[in-house]
Amino acid sequence: MLGSVIVVLLAYSTIADLRSLDTRAMVEDALKRPPMSGTGLSLDQALNLMRISTLVAGCCAAASAILGFFVLRRDRGARLGLTVLAVPLFFSGLTTGGFAAWMVTLASLTLWSQPARDWFNGIRIPETASAGARGLFGPGGFGGFGAGPRSGSTGSGSTGSGSTGSGVSGLGREVNTTTPVWPVPASPDAMPRVDVEQRPAAVLWAAVLTWICAGTVGLVAAIAVTVLAADSDAVMTQVLRENPEVADMGIDRNVLITGTVLLGLIVVAWCLVACVIAAFAIRGAGWARLLLLASTTVATVLMASSAATAFFLVPFAFAGVATIVLLMRPQARQWFRARREQRAPLL
Repeated sequence: MLGSVIVVLLAYSTIADLRSLDTRAMVEDALKRPPMSGTGLSLDQALNLMRISTLVAGCCAAASAILGFFVLRRDRGARLGLTVLAVPLFFSGLTTGGFAAWMVTLASLTLWSQPARDWFNGIRIPETASAGARGLFGPGGFGGFGAGPRSGSTGSGSTGSGSTGSGVSGLGREVNTTTPVWPVPASPDAMPRVDVEQRPAAVLWAAVLTWICAGTVGLVAAIAVTVLAADSDAVMTQVLRENPEVADMGIDRNVLITGTVLLGLIVVAWCLVACVIAAFAIRGAGWARLLLLASTTVATVLMASSAATAFFLVPFAFAGVATIVLLMRPQARQWFRARREQRAPLL
C-alpha cells in the first residue's frame, strides 16, 4: 500500500512536469542514445507514450492501494486482483521511477508464498512447525539450551504423568501443539449481528453519488461525441485554435478525430458500467463494492491529474473521494460481509 501511494504521487509529479524544458531535454538525450535511437520515435511521440504509461501506472497503483487494504482482511479476490495489476504496473512504472513500482510487484508475489497461502486459507499451523526457529533466540537461550522446565513439564525432557497439557517436550521445554502461529478469525457466532435487511446510509449515498457523477460525465461525453460526429471539421478547428500545442504535435486531423470519438465512447461505456455496478452494490453484492471502489479510485486519480487544466473536474474528484470513504466505512464493510454470508439479494 505504501509503495502504491508513492507511485501515485510520482505519477502526478511526472504528468505535471511532462512538458517542462528539463523533461524535454532528458527525453531528447535518451532518444539519441541506444536503445531508444533505433525506435524512430519523435520527441512528441515519446512524450505522449510517457504520458499514457504514467497514467496507466498511476491508475494501477491507486487500485493496488485499495486492494492492499482488502488483502489485509484476508480477501482472496483482492490478492488475485493485486497480482494481475502488478504486471502492467511493473512495465508502466518505468516512467515514474521503477523502484516503487517494482517494490509493489515483488510484494504482491510474496502473497503466494506458503505461509501467506496458509493464512488466506485459514489453516492452523501447529507451534511445532516454528518452534525450532523461535527456540534459537527464545528466552531459553540459543536452541533452547538452558531453558528451565515449564509448568506442567516433568523437567526431564519427556512427557509424563506430571504433564498438565497435551504437548511434546524436548530440551527442557514443552511445546503446545494446539496453539496456532497466527490468530485465526473469530467464529461467526462471536461476530456482532448485522441486520442484513437494513441497508447502511453510507452505501446508499455512495451509489447516489456514483449515479449523479457518472450520469453527468457520461451525458456530457455522449453529447460531445454526437456534436463531433455531426460537424467534426468545425469542432476540431475550434479545438486547435484554443490548444495550439495539439497542432504542434503534427498529428493528422482524421486520426485526432477518430481518437477523440473513441475516447468519448469509452467514457460513456465506463459511466454506464459504473451505474450498473452501483445498482448491484446497493443490493449487497460484495464483488460490486470492490469493482466500484476500483473504478472510482481510477476515475478520481484521472480527474485529479487533469484538474489543473480542467477545473470543472474538481467537484467530481471530491465526489469520488467521498464515495471511496463511504464504501470503506465499518458499517458498510460489515453489512456487505453479512450479505455475503447470507447470499440473498436485497430487493
